[in-house]
Amino acid sequence: MAAMISRRRLRVFYLNLVKQSGTPESISRGVAVGFFTGFVVPFGLQMVAAVILAFVLKARKIPALACTWVTNPWTVPFIYPFQCLLGAKLSGGELGWKTANDLFGTFLKERTFESFTNLGTEILVPFFVGGVFLGLLFALCSYFASYGMIISYGKRVEAKLARRLARQSVKSD
Repeated sequence: MAAMISRRRLRVFYLNLVKQSGTPESISRGVAVGFFTGFVVPFGLQMVAAVILAFVLKARKIPALACTWVTNPWTVPFIYPFQCLLGAKLSGGELGWKTANDLFGTFLKERTFESFTNLGTEILVPFFVGGVFLGLLFALCSYFASYGMIISYGKRVEAKLARRLARQSVKSD
């Protein structure tokens, strides 16, 4: 997994994010939408939901699509059971790690919407409660973090341009 999340890949993701066209607000809204749908919407339907939500909220669609991949084939086996445990705690239910893993076993093997709906309310209610909690938490944090990164990058680019223009004006004098 460490090879999948390399410094180079993070840098490429960062540069693609901060160089997006659009306002910092709309790009950051897209990031938040992506993280929210990544946790709330079941694997497989996230990208469609992210595009629809991004359109409704006037958010950038590319960051929304990219950030839904917070849940991917490598993270789902860890995030979904944790999300269900958290949802069970928040909703007052009882659910253990082994039970959550066992119930998700079939879904994680098949990864179909039908296998997801077959999980039953014992797991689906905690899934959505935990998903909304994590989705809101990550959406808020990612909105402000990405907004700060975009603004900071813009200021650095402007400062670099100003220095370059100042050097050129000194040379032409």
